[in-house]
Formats: sequence, structure tokens, C-alpha cells
Amino acid sequence: MIEPSVAGFEQSRFYQDILEKGEERGIERGIEQGSCREKEQTTVGLARAGMTKEFIANITKLSLEEIEQILRKNLS
Repeated sequence: MIEPSVAGFEQSRFYQDILEKGEERGIERGIEQGSCREKEQTTVGLARAGMTKEFIANITKLSLEEIEQILRKNLS
């Protein structure tokens, strides 16, 4: 029976492609999460400054429903 070498597998193009795609997806998710956190912080900050939900929606490009969820979560 032939047993594949782990070291050989890690050097294969297939493994390298999987690794690169995984890294790309991880970076994309990190950027998305960072963007979401930034929008959440902006929403809360603008609300605390007395801005209307409509104004916040215009600035953040979030829906009124998303803004209401964020404010319920952070200001209650």
C-alpha cells in the first residue's frame, strides 16, 4: 500500500491553491467584519450626536431596519 507523504502533499500545487483561496476568503471576511463594525460605531456615534435615522442611513448606506437593530443593541 502506498501512503502519501504529508510533506509532499503540502508542496503540491493543489494544496497551495487551497491555502491561497482560504487566505483570500479569510481576508475578505475580515474586511467585511471590520466594515460592519465601523458602520456600527458610526451609527451609534451619529445617533448619540442627535442625528436622525434617515441621515445615518444616508451616510452609512444601511437600511433603516439595520440602523434600528444596531441602536437597540447598543443604546438599550
